[in-house]
Amino acid sequence: MIEQIKKLMHNTSDLKIRTLKNNINIIYLESITNSLTISDVLIKNIINNYEHNDLKNFIPNVNTIEIQIKDTPYYLTCGFAIVIYNNKLLAIETRLYLDRSISESSGETVIRGPKDSFNENYLNNIGLIRKRIKNEELTINTYTIGKQTNTNVSIIYMNNLVDKNKLKMLEQKIKNIKIDSIIDSGYIRKSLNQEFCTFPKVLSTERPDLTCINLLKGRIAIIVENSPFALILPFSFFEFFNNPEDKYELTINSIFTKIIRFFAFIITLYTPAMYIAVTTYNKDIIPLQLLISLSGQVRMLPFSIIVEILTLVTLFEILREGDIRVPSKMGSSLSIVGGLILGDAAVSAGIASPIAVIIVAITSISSLLFSDIDFINGLRTWRYIFIFASSFLGITGIFITSIILFIHLNSLSTLKSNYFWGIK
Repeated sequence: MIEQIKKLMHNTSDLKIRTLKNNINIIYLESITNSLTISDVLIKNIINNYEHNDLKNFIPNVNTIEIQIKDTPYYLTCGFAIVIYNNKLLAIETRLYLDRSISESSGETVIRGPKDSFNENYLNNIGLIRKRIKNEELTINTYTIGKQTNTNVSIIYMNNLVDKNKLKMLEQKIKNIKIDSIIDSGYIRKSLNQEFCTFPKVLSTERPDLTCINLLKGRIAIIVENSPFALILPFSFFEFFNNPEDKYELTINSIFTKIIRFFAFIITLYTPAMYIAVTTYNKDIIPLQLLISLSGQVRMLPFSIIVEILTLVTLFEILREGDIRVPSKMGSSLSIVGGLILGDAAVSAGIASPIAVIIVAITSISSLLFSDIDFINGLRTWRYIFIFASSFLGITGIFITSIILFIHLNSLSTLKSNYFWGIK
C-alpha cells in the first residue's frame, strides 16, 4: 500500500511516512499538515490503542473517514493524514491552516458598519455568513470544480426566499463549467459572464454583511475555496450605485448619496466627450464669453483638442493603475506627483490647457465613487467610445452612442432577469 501511495503521489519530496508499533504507518504531506496534531494527538493515541482492531473509535478527531487507496491523493492534498493498519486506510484531518486572519476590508471600506471581511479560508467565509444568519433556511450546496485543482465551490441561498428557477439555472451553469483550474472566484465569474458586456453582471464582494443582505433579498451567493471574494447574482446595473454603508445610514442621507453617485456616473462618462463636442463641432451652444476664454487657452497649443483630451485621459488612467499596483506607502506620493506636479508642468509648458486638465481631473475623481473594479473598467471603456464618437460627430455622436449603450444594457439579462431595469 505504501508503495502504491508513493507511486500515486509521484514520490513527492514532502510526502512523509512514519512507522509505529504493530506495523501501523502514517503517511502525510508535511507542507500542509499540522505537525503538532500528528505528534501530540494522532501518534500518541495510536500508540496507546494500537492493540485494538478498530482505531477509528480511539482517535479524537471529528473528521475521520475510511477510504480506498485510489482516494489517497485527494485526501493527502487536502491536509489529511493516512493511517494504514490491518490493510485498512483511515484518513484523519490534520490540515495546517495557511490563511491570514479575518481583517478589515481593503477595497470596500465603510465608516459605519461591520469591519470584518472574507479571507482565503473557505470554512471561515461560510462561518462569517452563518454567524449573521442563524436560520435553518440558509442552504449550502458544494461542488468540486477544476480537473487539476479540485476546488470546492459552494452555492449559498435562503431556501424560503430564493427563486427556484434561477437557482436551478445557476446550478446547471456551475455543473457545466469545464476548466482545468479554479484559483480564485474570478474564474467562476468569468465563466458565468459569457455574454458580451463591458459592465459586470455579477457582484464580487469581500464583505460578509453585504453578502447576507443580498441573501435575505432572495439572491444567491457563491463562495470559492481560497478566494476572499464572494459572488452574488442575479444583479442589476443600478445596484452598483449602492454602497454597503447605505444600509446603516438615515434613509434621506443614503438617497442623497445615491443621487451624487448617479451624477458622478454622468460626469465621468460624458464630460470629456462633451468638452470635445462643444469646442470642436457645436461651438454655437457655448456662451460667447466662455467661448472667447476657451479659444484663448487652446489657440497656442501644439495639438488639437481631441489629441489633448485623449492624451490626458490616458495619462490619468496610467496614473490610476500605477496608484493601485504600487505599495500603499508609495501610492499617495505617486498621486501627488502625477496629479499636481505633472498637471501644472504640462500647463506651464504649453502642452495642455488648464480647462482640459480640470475636465480630465473631474472625470477621474468622479469614477472613484465606485468600488467595483470591473464597473470602473466598464466606465473607462465607454468613456473612450464616447470620446471617439464626439470627435467625429460632436453632440450627435454622443446622442447616438448613448442610444447604443442603452439598447446594449437593456438587452442583457442575469439568470433571466433584466440587467438594466433591475430584478423583479
